[in-house]
Amino acid sequence: MITISTVSESLDLDPRFVVHRELGRGAQSQVFEVYDRLLDTRRALKLATSSRHLRRFRTEYRRLAELRHPNIVRVYDFGVTPNALPYYTMELVQGAALSHFAERRDVPVLGLLALQALDALATLHARGWVHRDIKPTNLLVVGRGRSALLRLIDLGLLAGVGRPTRAAGTLTYMAPEVARGERVDGRADLFSLGLVLYELLLPASAPRTIEQVSVRMRERLVPPRASTRPSPRRFLRLSCASSSPTCSHAPRCAGSGRDSRRGPGRP
Repeated sequence: MITISTVSESLDLDPRFVVHRELGRGAQSQVFEVYDRLLDTRRALKLATSSRHLRRFRTEYRRLAELRHPNIVRVYDFGVTPNALPYYTMELVQGAALSHFAERRDVPVLGLLALQALDALATLHARGWVHRDIKPTNLLVVGRGRSALLRLIDLGLLAGVGRPTRAAGTLTYMAPEVARGERVDGRADLFSLGLVLYELLLPASAPRTIEQVSVRMRERLVPPRASTRPSPRRFLRLSCASSSPTCSHAPRCAGSGRDSRRGPGRP
């Protein structure tokens, strides 16, 4: 019988951390919910799948450790297992993915969450970083209504502005320049966020198939002329402008997009 203790032992983690459950996994890492015996609290622990990722993990951890923002997940400890697998711990965000948030189609609430996402991205962009994997499951929401708090997670694909990159991220929300492996800046994240918002507001019109995504990478999204529900026109205009495949149409960084959303005289 596999128990929590045997899972912890098989991962060869510091005895300080007891694995509770797996939260997710990818090609280069696994994320677990763990109990920190020293601090008597639960954390998320990201563990590399290979010792070859040590340098990348250390760089990722250092970048995250520099950030102190209410809408970005915080990191705490960094370590390496006896079999040379790097890991770090971060706060455990007990929230719902934006796509499953109960009030995701409440335009005023979604507007506040969008501003929080832009604030978080503005912090990354100001440091010269691009997230490259903005999607609903990396935007977690804690709480409800106007007190809801959005948390940006999974910064494992951070890239430097203007540096050569490889295609990475989630195709459905990927900016064309990211898909082509070109140099990127903050507009790539705004493109992805624009698609997320568009999908939440108009799920039936959002591109989903490979063919639709291919068209979306060439053509600008256009808000439908008519809707059976009140149309958040300004919100949709921002979403469509941000997700334009022609970079000149989009704000250059999240700070510009945030100010555009707030408008003159808005907080």
